[in-house]
Amino acid sequence: MSTALLLNSIAMIFASISYAREKLILFKTAIPILVVATILSPLGAQIAEHLPEGSLKWLFVGFLVFAGSMMLFYKAKERQVEASTKRSVGYGVGVGSLAGYLGGLLGVGGGNFIVPVLVWLGFNPKKAAATTAFVVIFSSLSGFLGHASLGNINLWLLSLCAVGSISGAILGAYLMTKRLSASQVKTGYRYNTVFNRN
Repeated sequence: MSTALLLNSIAMIFASISYAREKLILFKTAIPILVVATILSPLGAQIAEHLPEGSLKWLFVGFLVFAGSMMLFYKAKERQVEASTKRSVGYGVGVGSLAGYLGGLLGVGGGNFIVPVLVWLGFNPKKAAATTAFVVIFSSLSGFLGHASLGNINLWLLSLCAVGSISGAILGAYLMTKRLSASQVKTGYRYNTVFNRN
């Protein structure tokens, strides 16, 4: 798990470099998401300890239905939501609250929440995915440091996987910025949500 979290963070660093060059990362939205999600994630985790497992599973199913529906069927009119600093920060705080709390509650990565909600709010799917990639750098690194403090690291495995992770991130970022349309990004994210739930 520690290796996966660090590789996720490394991959998103390289992807985010490409996204930043293309001006796809909405920093005014990403920073509030980071801060608020980090604060509220432990609260969600504490509340999860007191809820029945069946209820948590149904909440997770409800989220998957929402996320899948947003990415498959919802055709939001793209708005210039990132133009206003006040609005961007407000959206960031709202999305970060939801992502942090539900991520902690359900034990899944906040990226699964952030992209569908940003798309629902009218953000361009490419910008939503790029902004989320930037946020994931820090959430994954934080998780890695927690595991690393317990000594759960295989350095040989980490080194081998890092090469593949970096290569894949650079290729994926190139494809998203240069080759894929916004609708193709939405479709790809939908499959990621279904098959990779962390």
